[in-house]
Amino acid sequence: MVVLAITIVEGSKFFRAKLEEVTEILVRTAIGRDRSDLVIKAGNLVNVNSGELLGNVDVAIKRGRIALIGRADHTIGNKTAVIDAAEEAIAACEGFTEWMKLELR
Repeated sequence: MVVLAITIVEGSKFFRAKLEEVTEILVRTAIGRDRSDLVIKAGNLVNVNSGELLGNVDVAIKRGRIALIGRADHTIGNKTAVIDAAEEAIAACEGFTEWMKLELR
């Protein structure tokens, strides 16, 4: 199994904004009025708290925060970075500083 983990590097367009500054933007992104900065498509989402694995899930990210987990096609625009994570696991983990692929045995 390969796990993809992401956090946002300061200074990038994906840098994590303060929640109180972006709550309305996240809602607009989730309903498709705004476009995501990044969409990770068709991965297997790992709930790091429960260990549950949710298959074939998209994760839409706006301003460094998760705007939507589920189908995210309606959040993709011309400037949205899209990563195909089919057959890979996605874990949202604090402390990573860049995209990492970790092979688990």
